[in-house]
Amino acid sequence: MTTISVSAREIGRRAGEALLERIRGNTDPQKRIIIPPKLVIRQSCGSTAPKDNG
Repeated sequence: MTTISVSAREIGRRAGEALLERIRGNTDPQKRIIIPPKLVIRQSCGSTAPKDNG
């Protein structure tokens, strides 16, 4: 099965950091943070691509 990984843990970590900055009084304009998705091709789809361990 081939899937798309959206890095939920990284999104949560970055959102938490941004929230803490605001709580601490940072009034800088909001930043746009883009975390690109990752295509995960697994052997179960018949691919000969290297197996992703992440």
